[in-house]
This record gives sequence, C-alpha cells and structure tokens, in this order.
Amino acid sequence: SKQRTPYVLHAHGGKYHEFYQRAPALVKMRIDWMLRSADGLIVLSEHWREFYKRLMGSCTRPLWVMPNPVELPEHWQPIQSETLHLLFLGRMGEHKGVDRVLQAVVRLPQSLRERVRLSMAGDGDVDAVRRLAAELGLQTQVDIRNWIVGEEKERWLRETNAFILPSRAEGLPMAMLEAMAYGKAL
Repeated sequence: SKQRTPYVLHAHGGKYHEFYQRAPALVKMRIDWMLRSADGLIVLSEHWREFYKRLMGSCTRPLWVMPNPVELPEHWQPIQSETLHLLFLGRMGEHKGVDRVLQAVVRLPQSLRERVRLSMAGDGDVDAVRRLAAELGLQTQVDIRNWIVGEEKERWLRETNAFILPSRAEGLPMAMLEAMAYGKAL
C-alpha cells in the first residue's frame, strides 16, 4: 500500500483569489482537494485566513497566520539632503506600478524634478522600464538595475529618503516590510 506523505502548504500570492475565480471547474476541484488534503495551511494575514477558510469549507485542517518576516537593521538614520532620493524594489512591470513611478517623476515641476533621484531594482521587464525612463527623458535621474540583494540592497535602503511602491494590487510585500524596517516607507 502507498504511504501518504504529510505536507503543509504556504499560500503566498497577492492575486490568488482572482486566479481561483477564473480557474476552470476541474482546476478548482484539484485545488480544493489539495487544500483539504494538506496537514495545514500557512497564510500571510487574517484576510487570507478567511479567504482560505471559505474555500476549505467544513475541512478542519489548521490554518496558521504567519506574516512575512523581516530582518531589522542594526543602525539606520533618516537622510537629510537637498535631493529627494526615492527607492523602488520589486518586480518591474505594470502590476507593481513601475510606470506610475516614472510618470509621477516626469510630471513634477522642473525645479522639483531636478532634485529627485530614483533608484529601481528588481526582476521582470527591466529593459522595458529602462526604455520608458529614456523615452520620458529621465535616464540621468534614474538608476535601474536587476535584482539586488545583501549589502547592496541594505546600502540602497540606508541611502534613500523614501520607498515607493504604487502597486495596482498588493498584499504586504517583502520590499515594503524591509523599507519599513529602515524607516523608509512613508
């Protein structure tokens, strides 16, 4: 006889409810089976606990809320500067609102726009974001990189005035939590 392998699921998707709604009936049945067969489910918030509780119906499997963890920096200080240094970390694309960041900077009055510096790092369509910055005439004010980690990311967080993430749909992303830990999420 086959022995069942126990497993716990961790749900970590800001748009999962939309995916589930649009899923074909057969896919929904498979998801429901997977949720009810798990030995437990970890979610990021009470909101998601309620969502999955409704999906699981009368199933009595445990649902745990475990918010995303973030490491706190040992030292950080607010940056005082004539230049406003903004930081975006995340997936480059429409969902995270990268285009909104660039459009907002270009719409600032010239005297203010000249004092803004924008650092952006992430994965996704990085080249498209670079092209948009160039089209908007912002290439001298914007530093756009691929994903950064470790000391480089910590330096960027320390050296910025404010973190910016104008997502179109979001839960509580790691980048926002990290920015909050550095006192940069305004």
